[in-house]
Amino acid sequence: MYSPYSFEPTPFYAPLIPYLALLVPAAIFGATIGLFLWVGRRHFYRTNAAGVEEFKNYRSAVLSGFIEWVAMVLGLLLILPGLSSVVWVISLFMKSNH
Repeated sequence: MYSPYSFEPTPFYAPLIPYLALLVPAAIFGATIGLFLWVGRRHFYRTNAAGVEEFKNYRSAVLSGFIEWVAMVLGLLLILPGLSSVVWVISLFMKSNH
């Protein structure tokens, strides 16, 4: 039976939920930065002393360009969920303070 004077105890992990939720945007931004650094590193190690990119053959040049393009697009697309998860975490912190 419901009584207006009774309450259910909150679980012991309830205050930790906003802090654990911070891991989501940190992981997304970490993956984005990792992708950008990976593409930049591949580009750096492919250039010679004159600054020209060198490839073994045409196929590796095309595949490298395509794989790096996909990685950059994926990194850019990860920015949007990362920003929205930051807003979500801020809302969790605002709710937990009340």
